[in-house]
Amino acid sequence: MKIAIVTSGGLPVPNVKGGGAQTLITAILDQNEIKGENEFVVFSSYDNKAKEQSEKYKKSRFYFLPQKERTLKDKIKGKIMKEYPLESPISFTSIAKIIKKEKCDKVIVEHTPWQFPFFVKKFGTKAYCHLHNDWLNSDSDRKYINQMRKAINQSGGMITVSDYIKTRVLSIGGLNQEKVKTLYNATDIDMFSKKISNSEQIFLKNQLGIAENSIVILYSGRMCDEKGVLELIKAFVEVIEKNNDAVLLLVGSVSYGETTSDEYTKTIAAHMAKYPQKIIETGFVDYRDMYKYYSIADIQVIPSKWDEPFGLVAIEGMAQGLPIISTNSGGLVEILNKEYAMVINRENEICELKRAMLWLVENREKRLELGQNAKDELKKHNEFSYKEYYNRFLEIID
Repeated sequence: MKIAIVTSGGLPVPNVKGGGAQTLITAILDQNEIKGENEFVVFSSYDNKAKEQSEKYKKSRFYFLPQKERTLKDKIKGKIMKEYPLESPISFTSIAKIIKKEKCDKVIVEHTPWQFPFFVKKFGTKAYCHLHNDWLNSDSDRKYINQMRKAINQSGGMITVSDYIKTRVLSIGGLNQEKVKTLYNATDIDMFSKKISNSEQIFLKNQLGIAENSIVILYSGRMCDEKGVLELIKAFVEVIEKNNDAVLLLVGSVSYGETTSDEYTKTIAAHMAKYPQKIIETGFVDYRDMYKYYSIADIQVIPSKWDEPFGLVAIEGMAQGLPIISTNSGGLVEILNKEYAMVINRENEICELKRAMLWLVENREKRLELGQNAKDELKKHNEFSYKEYYNRFLEIID
């Protein structure tokens, strides 16, 4: 089977600059190299490092397209219809022509639902949309809903990353429900299960300025308002007023693939400056090195203010055997339970975060118990591994 993967045109594939969707696409390509069952044709924005990485693939071919400037039409569309992107990063018209020439059997439109109707017109039931965010629901623009409803019913189907997102899509009404299927996100379970040695842990802590015996509370993700980072910092400050053994480790940046700043991160920095030895920020960390930071953590916190489409960081933390504190957010509640996680309400987030963090900081035995439960629970769920993710992906589109 020849499968075209149409990326959003933002971050490149292979995932040299990170990105959730880009990492999952790369995982599918990697698994296909192992199994060799299919041929993939991948359309990505141009990036020198990605192009270099692509050369290792024997069973996938890549078309790297230059990113184009926003047109006036793009800008107007972005302002009027919030669900549409503010720009069209690459030429989807050119991509469609290449797909026809390549005679692809399936066309997977990743992360760009607003372009999906165009591909359905061109390829009918060969076309599938893989939706990674809450970008289609009953609150969406009417015109957009009508276009997407027609497209989904005439396509191969819509693939969602969680039942939460599936429910949101079905809320538009008038859909053939068999066309909408969930494919849970996955991660490299083996990599995130790895522990670095005690000496390596001490070395990394020293590099970060963390005392050896500190209780490390980890946040992993983008530094943005919807992720609840500022609320986490405020709650943490209240924790160290009660117990000074804790350290907050923030791993991530504003955007994927690089360390940047904006007004929100400047606000975070202002709060952090008051506690330079207690709140540590790493900036962007390469995905392949993330397990090292999980290794030195004792607790993971996911303080999201928005409804997470899935919450892949929870799977990463479970693989490492970390107890998790999370808000009751979207798809996260599908993978977390009280046996290994403390799920809190968002209504009184700062108070709830403080209470949960302080309780785990002061209860070592409970931390270890919840962490082991998390690790054991993950072993029951093969669907979160890249191997099963690849298999399930093929089942859905076959």
